Parts: sequence; C-alpha cells; structure tokens
Amino acid sequence: TTLKQLLSEFKNEIKESINDHTKQITKNVKDMINELNGKIEVQQIKIDFLEREVRKRNILIHGINENSGSSLEECVISEIYKRMQVEINTGEIDFVRRVGQRNVNKTRPILVGLTTLQKKNQIMKNKSKLKDSNVYVTEDFPPEVIAKRKQIQPELIEARKNGKYAIIRYDKLIIKEFNKGNSGQIDRQKRNLSISPPSNIPSNVVGIPNSAKRNKPQDTKEVKTNVIVEQNRLLSNSCDLTK
Repeated sequence: TTLKQLLSEFKNEIKESINDHTKQITKNVKDMINELNGKIEVQQIKIDFLEREVRKRNILIHGINENSGSSLEECVISEIYKRMQVEINTGEIDFVRRVGQRNVNKTRPILVGLTTLQKKNQIMKNKSKLKDSNVYVTEDFPPEVIAKRKQIQPELIEARKNGKYAIIRYDKLIIKEFNKGNSGQIDRQKRNLSISPPSNIPSNVVGIPNSAKRNKPQDTKEVKTNVIVEQNRLLSNSCDLTK
C-alpha cells in the first residue's frame, strides 16, 4: 500500500511538473508571437508609408489611344497642356509608362510620375476640364486603398445627401457639419481685408506711374513660361491623342 501511494504521489508530481513546463512554454511562445506581430505591424506601417511616398507624385491618365504616332511623353504633355490648360515640360516628368498587359479591346492607362507634388496638385485641380472628353485623370493609389475607397463611397454619398460636407482623403472618410455662421463671418473678413492696401506699403510704391510699370523689363520667369507655352503648342499640334 505504501509503495502504491508513493507511486501515485510520484505520478502526480510528474504531471504537475509537465503541466508547469507546458504552461511556461505556451506563455513563451505566445509572448514571441505577440512580439513578432508587433514588429510586423511596425514594418507594415513603414511599407505603407514608403509606398504612399512613392505614389504621391503620380497620376494615372485614362483614355489616351495607344496607336498615336508620337511618343508617349509628348502625348501626355500635349494632353495636359491642351485639354487641362496646365503648363508642363519634360523636366517636370520623372517617368511615363503604360500600366497592365496590352489588350486590343481596352486602352491601358498611362502612369505618369511627376517631379513635384505642386505640379501634381495643379493637374488634379484642373481635371474637371476633361469632363466633356473620354480622357480622365485619377490618383495612383495602392489596390487596398482603392478597395477601401470603394467601400466607403456609399457613406460619402449618403452624407452629402444629408447636407453634410464629406470628402475622402486617401482611405479615410471625413464628414463635417456645415457652419453657416462661421462661413459668413469668414466671407465678411475676406471682404474687409480687400478694402484697402496694407498700411506697411510705402506711399511711393503705391503711386508708381503706369508708364514705369509698362517699361519694366521681362523677368527670367516670364521668359521661361513663354518658352514652355510655345513648346506645348508645338507638341499639341503634332500629337493627336484620342482618335
């Protein structure tokens, strides 16, 4: 009996020891998994940030025929200048290429990388001038962001139907209530600011004769702008985009 009791106690001790070791191992594994998940999340945030930075100066131009005789870059410059009335030259374009596999039944969009965010914003601001044509411009978003934007599109439409200010910024929906009182106050402030020139402008500057202004030499920026305009005019004459 005593031997059986000792064996039973020994078995219980072994079971408790195994259970303790199992719990400790399980805890260690869970801690490692949590740590790895945390590192993965941090890396994913960094990847998303880098991808956003890479794409933020890109645009996608849809609807430009693939059979144009001119170079792709010339067609893009001509389209942006002629239809969107945005002055642009080759030095403001980083790269131009078609996206996707060639398909005889579908025109592939053109991915355009711009050198400055300012030029991209200027183009996006004027994209409404393409509404009467088959050409349109969109931003270059990652696939998951495009899916998210489509998902929240019904909420955007519903908010606007209810008279709210709603806009999608990247993959976030922003909804605000209109404040008529504040907007009216802002309008009044703008009108008041435009009544007279600032007091710190010298009187002799305000009273410059018109003849002196007319005789002012043409500055470098204006000369450069005229060159760009002439370049784009020549390109628009040589590139038929949407036949």
